[in-house]
Amino acid sequence: MTNFRAGVLVLAIAGVAVYLAFGGPLPFGHRYTVDAVVQSANELHGGSPVRIAGVNVGKVTKVKAGPGTTAIIEMAIDDGGRPIHRDATLKIRPRLFLEGNFYVDLKPGSPSAPELRDGGTIPLANTATPVQLDQVLSALNHDTRDSLRTLVEQAGGALAHGGAEAIDASFDTAYHLKHVDTIFRRVFGE
Repeated sequence: MTNFRAGVLVLAIAGVAVYLAFGGPLPFGHRYTVDAVVQSANELHGGSPVRIAGVNVGKVTKVKAGPGTTAIIEMAIDDGGRPIHRDATLKIRPRLFLEGNFYVDLKPGSPSAPELRDGGTIPLANTATPVQLDQVLSALNHDTRDSLRTLVEQAGGALAHGGAEAIDASFDTAYHLKHVDTIFRRVFGE
């Protein structure tokens, strides 16, 4: 074997090893796939995790435009995540608060429902997407935003000048009143 052929062989083996190490699918294997129609893909992309009860069971393989303003998410589900039933539901959730990365939280459905076939679709009615902070703020008109800003400023001022301590003290008083009530009921038999 020449040095050139040996070098090409080593590069090919290294390329395959890197591809498989970073989660590439086996080229000739078939994975169980499920599509879902969602209102918004919310920055979801290929490679985003699919989780059932917090456990990774697959990955998003494709996100494409759906009918109207919807999006279609294609997910490859591992054998450990099966079966997925026809009444399955999913939500797109943020991985960390305000981070911008998302994952698919999949509920596999009830065991009494038939299994969703390979390539089947979870309908729009069974999906939900999170509301982003900018969407909430854009829904408020100018007067409402000004009122909200004033409320936050006034609450901050009240808490900064002894309000927090007063709230804390009220919890202590409520705790002691609860015990007085318990003692009163024991003494007088109510």
